[in-house]
Amino acid sequence: MCLVSKLLPCLVVLASTFAPAQIPGGHAVIAEVARAPSAGSRFPGGVYVVHPRIGAIQPITNLPPELIGSALPPSYGSGSNAVAVRSTDGALLVGERVFLGESVDLHIIRLNGLAVASDTLIPLGTATADADRVEGIAVLPSGDAIVVTFIGGVGAMVRVSTTGVVTPIYTSGYLGPVAVDSRGTTVFFVTGTGIEALPVGGGQSTLVHADTSISDLQFLPPAALMFIRRGAVYLFDLATLVATNVHSESCLGCLSTCVVERTTGALVYTNAPIGLGNGTMGWAFPGGTFQRLGAVNATRDITLVDSPSTYGTATPAAHTYYWLTAFNPGGLPRIGNGSFGLQLGVQPPGTAAGMLVLGLTPGDVQLFGVRILLDPANLIPLLPVPPNGTLLLPIPAEPSLVEQSLFFQSFHLDAGGLAASDGLKVTFML
Repeated sequence: MCLVSKLLPCLVVLASTFAPAQIPGGHAVIAEVARAPSAGSRFPGGVYVVHPRIGAIQPITNLPPELIGSALPPSYGSGSNAVAVRSTDGALLVGERVFLGESVDLHIIRLNGLAVASDTLIPLGTATADADRVEGIAVLPSGDAIVVTFIGGVGAMVRVSTTGVVTPIYTSGYLGPVAVDSRGTTVFFVTGTGIEALPVGGGQSTLVHADTSISDLQFLPPAALMFIRRGAVYLFDLATLVATNVHSESCLGCLSTCVVERTTGALVYTNAPIGLGNGTMGWAFPGGTFQRLGAVNATRDITLVDSPSTYGTATPAAHTYYWLTAFNPGGLPRIGNGSFGLQLGVQPPGTAAGMLVLGLTPGDVQLFGVRILLDPANLIPLLPVPPNGTLLLPIPAEPSLVEQSLFFQSFHLDAGGLAASDGLKVTFML
């Protein structure tokens, strides 16, 4: 293990040559609209990146003015109302909240560090009232986005392709936050009566949970939803159709946005501003104590780029091998985390013995009947996978590792032939 610990900084120096500019893995992103609680008190909107343990709330710079927004007292105004990160290429997707007569747009943003390098606009309609907006964004495994708008009292759901083609899917009186399942086949969305489910291609929706006070929505594999109801966070089991309160705030209705950190199970969330003051952002384990990360303003949406995160699909033989990232027993990949590790699962149950291979960049090629999800030109056999599938990879306290990524895949000589796991991306954090 000491050899692995010393090897990682050297590998990351090489990997950094290939690392694309994007939201750092493990970090949260929040979208805010402008707010003017009084004539002498005005707060801009915008998009911010947040470390989920130490705070360090950093703005995305060079944003277009419509995402920073403006407001007239005593109300919320325009700005950034919805946000998502496209895992296929790291693009940042931001939806607007606007005033009467303005275009309601989806922004597809590419970053250079934390500055906007390019911004592609996808017009979705023209506001017929103040506060018309993009209400929610969910990204499919293909990279296409499911986008919900609320314009002129009508909710509309569209699919926006990676090339910018907009295809209508569904309309209703009100549509709110949206989420998609892991396979990208089902859309879940909030309406005035509860949470409904709809095939991605459109069709008839089904009410899965009746409740008139739901805000925010996140799909959690394998089959659950997280939502906010007033000042509380609920987990909804899609198999049993039971909603369970897992966390509450003392102030009714102040909890405004929330996302589950899949690596640890922690909740990262914001509380709304009260009066002339700021709101707050922090994290807690369900039922635990709020750990403050910093002051925020009128936060309308939150997302989080998980690290570790999986990509691609496994190649099965007699068994299927796959990475278990929710929850990762070694915690977050923070530098100095001597307990960090990875866990491999196997179905049907059996031994997970094999070889862990490290790649400097991802790939996707077929060799010997196996889908290799690492660049074949940069493969490094790293460790034997023990029968229990637990791999200890202590991370040295090396600052050069921060925001650098490495890629992993396991290979197995199985009874039914050669097998391989799905891919795993690990981005190191402060």
